[in-house]
Amino acid sequence: MADSQETQSTIDRNILDFESVLERTGKRTDVLMDILELATAVIMIILFAIGVYDLGLKLVTLITSGEYTNPNAVLKIIDTALLLLIIVEIYRTVIAYVEDLNILPIVLNVALIAMSRKIISFRTGKYATKDDAIMAALAYGLLMVILIAAFYVIHHIQAETEFNIYAAGEEDEEVTG
Repeated sequence: MADSQETQSTIDRNILDFESVLERTGKRTDVLMDILELATAVIMIILFAIGVYDLGLKLVTLITSGEYTNPNAVLKIIDTALLLLIIVEIYRTVIAYVEDLNILPIVLNVALIAMSRKIISFRTGKYATKDDAIMAALAYGLLMVILIAAFYVIHHIQAETEFNIYAAGEEDEEVTG
């Protein structure tokens, strides 16, 4: 009988030791994940800085070459500017994720900017047939309507209920503590 109690006691200690190891490992991996998420944010900042520099060069080249009246050249500038806005929104998404905030509104912003960029740069000549171009245009339009509706609903809920959509992922310390 004493042997079985000792065996059970040893098993219980081993389980507690294993749980302790798992807890310490979990904390360390959380720290590592936070570091990697912040590194991603820094990379977004670097990409944004490079993009702003590139946009400046393109703008100077556009003006000095006299191409500023060429619609395709202007569209390329707008395309680059919208890409920079997407980078900013991705950065905001990473920061919101690190801070455990609700990223849905930010992801919707990214999607709206990306679809706007796609629609602005839409050219029928990129498609094999006219029907393909029409189908793509309809798909882009439908997706844009859905994104705008989602954007409206989320922001309408916030306006009507004083619900902070950006802090929706945070836990309330008073309730859980």
